[in-house]
Amino acid sequence: MFSLYSNKVGLRVGVIPITIKHCSPGLTKVTDEYIAGNRYFGNILHKEGFLASPPPDKPDLDSTLKVETSEGMTSNRHKFPVPFMFGRLSKSPVYVPPAGSNIFVRRHMKRGGPVGANNKDVPNYIHIASDKSGCSWWRLCLIEQLGNYSGRANIFPINTTIDGIAFWDRNFDTVRIQREFSDEELKYYRFLNKLFKDRGYKTKLVWEIDDIVIGEKLPNFNAAKNWFKQPHIQDNMKRIVDLCDHVTVVSEYMRDMYEPFFMGKECRVLENYSHRGWFDGLYDFDKRMRLYEENKKRPRILLAGGGTHFLVGSTHPKDQGDYGAMVKTMIATRKDFKWVFMGHIPAPLEPFVDNGDMEFVPWANLVEYPVKLEQTNAQVLLAPLEPNDFNRAKSNIKERESYYLGRPCVVQDLEPYKTALHKFRTPDEAIDQIKSILKDEQTYGDICKKYRSLSDGVWLEDVWDSKVVPAYA
Repeated sequence: MFSLYSNKVGLRVGVIPITIKHCSPGLTKVTDEYIAGNRYFGNILHKEGFLASPPPDKPDLDSTLKVETSEGMTSNRHKFPVPFMFGRLSKSPVYVPPAGSNIFVRRHMKRGGPVGANNKDVPNYIHIASDKSGCSWWRLCLIEQLGNYSGRANIFPINTTIDGIAFWDRNFDTVRIQREFSDEELKYYRFLNKLFKDRGYKTKLVWEIDDIVIGEKLPNFNAAKNWFKQPHIQDNMKRIVDLCDHVTVVSEYMRDMYEPFFMGKECRVLENYSHRGWFDGLYDFDKRMRLYEENKKRPRILLAGGGTHFLVGSTHPKDQGDYGAMVKTMIATRKDFKWVFMGHIPAPLEPFVDNGDMEFVPWANLVEYPVKLEQTNAQVLLAPLEPNDFNRAKSNIKERESYYLGRPCVVQDLEPYKTALHKFRTPDEAIDQIKSILKDEQTYGDICKKYRSLSDGVWLEDVWDSKVVPAYA
C-alpha cells in the first residue's frame, strides 16, 4: 500500500483507483492497482511519470483507470484505502513494496494539519514484533497507534524480514526489534547492522525485552524455562544485542539484571503505558458505588493474571506458582468473597467454579480487554506474585490498570509495586487489605476516587516526550 498526503491543510483525500507505471527494479511481485488521492494528487503523479494516464476531471469513485503492468510483474488486483491524513508529498521516488507488504515510507514526512507543533519533522520508526500477545501490544502496538494517528511519529510495524535495499534506503531513525533469538534472526540482524554501517545510515537498532529470559532466573513452573536455558539461545541473544545500539526494558530491576548479562550494553527503562483510546472512558463512580452496595455481603475479588503465573492444568502444590500461597486462603474464604478468575484458573480451584462458589470469566482479546475487565463487576483486584527475580523485574501493569479504571487493587509487596497503595506479603495480609478497602461505603468511594486520580500523568500521551522518545533516540 502507499498513501498520498496533501500539502494543503484541510484538503480532503479522495478515493480513485490509479495505476503505477514505474516501480523499483528487482521486484517480481507487485500489486498493479493502487488507491490514490483526488485529481490534485493524480496530476502530480502523472506529471512525474508515475501514472499511466492523467486522472479524469470528474473522477468516478467506482471507475478504474487503464492498468499497465510492467513486464515480468505479476498482477495482484487489490485496492487499499488511503488514510485521511495531512502532511506533504515526498519528492523521493515512489517505492512499490513486494506483494503482501503494507508499507510505504516517506523519509521526510512533516507534521501538519490540526495535529503537531511548529511543523517539525517527526521520527520514522520500524517495529519488528515477535508475538501478537500482550507483550507486543503494550511494548509496541500502543505506541504505534498513538504515534501514527496523532502525528507524533511514523511507525511501521512488520513481522517479517525485508532485505530490499530500496526499503532500508529510507534511512529510518530507529528499528526496534522485540525479543529475537533464533539462528535466522541472528543472521538477519547481522545483515542489517552491516548494511546500516556500509551505507552510512544513522538508523539505530534497539532490542526490546519485557521479561527476564535468562533461563536460570525463570521459576520452575514457567513453561518457557527449558527453552530459554538452551546455551545457543542465550548465546544468540547476546550476539543480537551486541549488534544493537541499546536495549529497552520495563523496569529498573530488569535493567540492573540485564546490563551485566549483556556485558554493559545500555538498557533504557520504558514502562508500560496505555493511551486514552484504549483504557479511558470506563471509569464510572456511580457504577462503582452501585456495585459495592449490590455485593456488600459477598464482594467480588478479581484475579486476571496470564497463564505463566502457574503451571496451567497441574494440581501439584509446587506448580501453583504465583497463586500457590493464596490457594488455601481463597478456598477458606470462598463464602466471604466471590473469587473471580479471568482467563486462567489454578487447577485445584476448578471444582469450586463447577459448584458455583467461585467464578471463571473467559479471557478476552486485547482490543476488548479493558471492557471485559470492567464487565467482571469486581470491587477489588488481587495480584499475587512469588518473590523471585523474574517477578521482581516485572512491570506494574495491574496497578496501572487499576488507576485507569478507578478500581482498587491489592498487590504483592515486590519491586514492581513499590508505589502501590495496598500491598501484602502474606495471604492474611492480603485479606486484611481487601477488608480495609471495603470497610464501608465512604471509605471505598474515597479509595476509588484516589485510584482514578493517580491515572493523571501515566497515560502514554502524558509521557511521550519524556519517556517514549528517549527510548528510541
